[in-house]
Amino acid sequence: MAERHIFFGGNTPEGFHSYYDNVLNSGKDNRLIILKGGPGVGKSSFARAVAKAFAPKVNCIEYLHCSGDGDSLDGICIPQFKVAIIDGTSPHMIDPKVPGAFDEIINLGQYLDEAKLAPRKQEIIKANQTKAGHYKSAYRYLKAAQLIDGDSLAAHEDCLDKKVLCELTNDIIKRALPADEARVGTARKMFASAI
Repeated sequence: MAERHIFFGGNTPEGFHSYYDNVLNSGKDNRLIILKGGPGVGKSSFARAVAKAFAPKVNCIEYLHCSGDGDSLDGICIPQFKVAIIDGTSPHMIDPKVPGAFDEIINLGQYLDEAKLAPRKQEIIKANQTKAGHYKSAYRYLKAAQLIDGDSLAAHEDCLDKKVLCELTNDIIKRALPADEARVGTARKMFASAI
């Protein structure tokens, strides 16, 4: 069984950017299960358990990693069955588009032990505020890094032989897409890595 490890969300200089609407296509694919519930309710564990159960039965599983925590999963996709399970809570904020016919919500938050959490309310609020502050700081650093990267790219572009680049690009296209195969593909946006 093959595995793909990808990101449908990314921390960028402009803040969090989501491609979660590209996980599946409601017109062509079978089922999207959207998990709701706060941090720690078991969304990643649920997705991992489903992936483990399907692993011997499918040829590929896509693991959709969290861009803010590499050990956490934002979901899984099983292309062979055209099915996905994804975290629909902030910052992804996914809601059903074709409820019941294509997508559905599973609220894992209903299993929280409120009696244990209530006495720690202020501690949880403070932790959330601290986390939000760290993200704001990280986005400012990413913005600064973008400016520096832009300057480096401009310097490299001055040295680029565009004719050679075009020749290399055309060679790769010819090898990757044989002319005898006239197929129309679909675009699916995602990130190969994350910060």
